[in-house]
Amino acid sequence: MSNIIKQAVAAIAAAFVALPLAADMATVGSYTWYYSPNGECVVITGVSPSAGDISIPESITVDEREYAIVSIAESAFAESPGLTGIEIPYSVTNVGSRAFADCSALLCVTVLNPSAKIADDAFSGCAAMSDAILPQSLTDSAATIFKLRSEERRVGKECRS
Repeated sequence: MSNIIKQAVAAIAAAFVALPLAADMATVGSYTWYYSPNGECVVITGVSPSAGDISIPESITVDEREYAIVSIAESAFAESPGLTGIEIPYSVTNVGSRAFADCSALLCVTVLNPSAKIADDAFSGCAAMSDAILPQSLTDSAATIFKLRSEERRVGKECRS
């Protein structure tokens, strides 16, 4: 087998190992999550119900141990028609592809971490979105990520009612 094929097979196998199985998912309160590969932190995969304004916590406690929430999984909140606002805490460093895609009622997003990596399509199809409250370091990305005009990229202010 050629080296290129061996490398491709190894990459595909590694991708499947990294994916959480349904048995690896857990629920604390209304949040569904799984442990990160190193087991030191967690990835949010959803919340129930996904309605109204949601403020994702910095951490969750499981069996008297606190775990930082560091990532929002791909498609975690996608197609949540009742979600109107989301606050992403400082602990979150990654927002996955289509994490909030097609949330038809989503009006406002607040991102607290100036170093957060947000997939370009994380908020695709959120036609009602009118505000993104962002750290200064992310305001230049707002046009791409949030599809907002410059007057809607506000820093350190509250979402409009």
